[in-house]
Amino acid sequence: MTSVTQNAPTKSHGLAPFAFSGPRDVLDLWSTLIRGRRTILKCMAVTTVLAVGYLMVETPLYEASSEIIIDTTTSRSMQSKGVGGGASDGAADAIDNNLVDSEAEVLGSDGFGEKVIRDLNLQDDPEFVGRPQRFFPMVLSYVIGAVETVKGLLGKGDAPDDPVQRALAVYQKRLKVKRDALTYLIDITFQSTDSAKAAKIANTIAEDYQKHTLEEKYLAASRTSEWLQTQLTAIRKRALDADRAVQEFKAKNHIVDTSRGLVSDQQVADLNSQLVLAKAAVAEAQAKLDSARQASQDPAGARTVSDAVNNPVIARLRAQYLDLMAKTGDIASRFGAQHGAVISNQRQMGEILNAIRSETARLIDSYENDYKVALSREKSLEASIDKVVADSNPTSIAQVQLRDLESSAETSRALLTGYLQKLQDASQLETFPVSDARIVTRAVAPLKPSNPKSVLILPAGVIAGFLLGAAIVVGRELINMTFVNGKDLRDFTGLRFLGNLPKIPPQGAPKGDRPAPTQTKRLIAYPVDRFATDAPFSRFTETLRNTKILIDEIETGRPGGKIFGVTSSAPREGKTVVAFNLAQVLARTGKSTILVDCDLRTCSLTSRLAASVNFGLLEALEAPDRLPEAILRDTASGLDILPCAAAKFDLNIIDAVSSPRMLQLLATLRANYHYVVLDIAPVVPVVDARELAPVVDGYIFVVKWRETDRRMVDEAIHAENVGPKIIGAVLNGIEPQYLREIESYHGSHTGRYYTEH
Repeated sequence: MTSVTQNAPTKSHGLAPFAFSGPRDVLDLWSTLIRGRRTILKCMAVTTVLAVGYLMVETPLYEASSEIIIDTTTSRSMQSKGVGGGASDGAADAIDNNLVDSEAEVLGSDGFGEKVIRDLNLQDDPEFVGRPQRFFPMVLSYVIGAVETVKGLLGKGDAPDDPVQRALAVYQKRLKVKRDALTYLIDITFQSTDSAKAAKIANTIAEDYQKHTLEEKYLAASRTSEWLQTQLTAIRKRALDADRAVQEFKAKNHIVDTSRGLVSDQQVADLNSQLVLAKAAVAEAQAKLDSARQASQDPAGARTVSDAVNNPVIARLRAQYLDLMAKTGDIASRFGAQHGAVISNQRQMGEILNAIRSETARLIDSYENDYKVALSREKSLEASIDKVVADSNPTSIAQVQLRDLESSAETSRALLTGYLQKLQDASQLETFPVSDARIVTRAVAPLKPSNPKSVLILPAGVIAGFLLGAAIVVGRELINMTFVNGKDLRDFTGLRFLGNLPKIPPQGAPKGDRPAPTQTKRLIAYPVDRFATDAPFSRFTETLRNTKILIDEIETGRPGGKIFGVTSSAPREGKTVVAFNLAQVLARTGKSTILVDCDLRTCSLTSRLAASVNFGLLEALEAPDRLPEAILRDTASGLDILPCAAAKFDLNIIDAVSSPRMLQLLATLRANYHYVVLDIAPVVPVVDARELAPVVDGYIFVVKWRETDRRMVDEAIHAENVGPKIIGAVLNGIEPQYLREIESYHGSHTGRYYTEH
């Protein structure tokens, strides 16, 4: 057994407009969509019908495509030859990419479009200048036409527009030009209501573009030729002036060029060559002279001299000398040194030596003369070189200026040559222009329309309807300030949720009950008031049984029976029906139960069950001993009822609830009944529930499904003395079809345990 205060709300609630509303997780979102499936299906049906209607009224469009390729090899060739400037190989790809993108923009430009329109006379074609044949553009055109008509009547209308411009507007909407990835291909696509016309226009665009590039090539080459011819006159004059300046400078500075350079430079080179030879001759003459002088000192041993000078006279004399020396030695060895032949030979040998000395002296004189001549020539060459070098210094200074003039002249000649080559190339292009564009694929008339795309529009209509319906459903949940299920109520209030109470539809007029033996007044009730008795196996009754279990678990700590109030935050939430049916469930257990109408301002319970009663709660307060006379008995359930016969806004009811007599009356009922159920006025409008809180063991809080405002509930459960006494809440008046959706997670077999009859 638990205490009442343990079931008090433990949660603080904000009152922001969207607080604690809408789907909070995937399961909540799914549940929300399931609950709103009718709205979603309606939206899907509407959008599908609209999609079908659009397909029926929309004029079909046929799409034809042609394809051209931009050939940049000609442009590269021109750049490599210098026509129009050059580009490095590293920038070639960037130039090509920019060129292809630029040409695609040209194809889609207004200027090129006007040319195509005039070539095909599209300004006279009703498809381009008449009323639009497609549905939405047609509606828009009628609206715009009506506005223009009104402006014309007011004198503010604009002048009639150009038919070419009107045709251009339609042309641009139908045309699509795009580059094929990073290739040099450009796709040209055009849409028309006629398939043959679409192909013709697409092909005409490609052909006109090809002609356009030829014309542009020719005009560019012509302009280039004219400009080069103009520049060549000035460049040729500049080159001639530069050459003339070079020649005049050479003549002024006595600079003579040969095939090997300047004359002074050539002279210095020649003299240097001769000087080298002269120095070699001096050295040779010096060597011969020194050898001859050395040989003159030893004529008999003049072998080196004879070898050096190679003189035939000395060689012959030496040979004779050596022969006589050999003979003399032989004779002396045989006949002695004093032999006459020896002496004769020695005399001849002396004469030969004298002849050798005489010839050697003559050679020395000859060598001395040769040496002097060679030495003189060397000095003469050195003097000549010094003179030529001295004379060439001014020429060297002038040579620096000459090289600058020659460089300028060479530059002018190179520039002239380059411009002549450019003029030749430009003349060739002007004579034989080559288009950069080639038609790769020609458009053919399509067999099927490309628009509207039924395979896309119908699914898109269904999907759009689903998304629209889902948005409406979720949006409705987000702005909903009421409660849609028990989880929502439990999360917001923090109260124990006792269950869902389905809405009980009215089932005819009230039916009478046989009066009790001691009762003279008639007790009546609507079927909804006896639903717990008439349908004991219903979902409604099962929730009330669950409430009874909670009531039995509560330990009041007071002697006697238990007093529980049934209330709500606002009127018309069904608290009276819930109280009456709950009291019947308690009474059918066999324990004494009484239902007291404590809603003194409306007496809703009494007006439903015993509208003609004239003795009830207020009278029993005045005469406690007559209390049994005021109690009515429901023989079907064994329930006792204490009605209230007060007139509306009777002054006697103002302090009746909080009066000591009311406390004494409730104490008497507690002592005589096991269950005392009070039908109490709503918490927010009046203070009756707060005044009865001290004697009440607990409150059953009724919330109307999709009607009770969250702010009202928040104010009620936080009312002084009331909140801590609320032991649980029920969600009342749920439509049966929505209840199945709310409790769908229970499974499809749970309903077999209930019957609503």
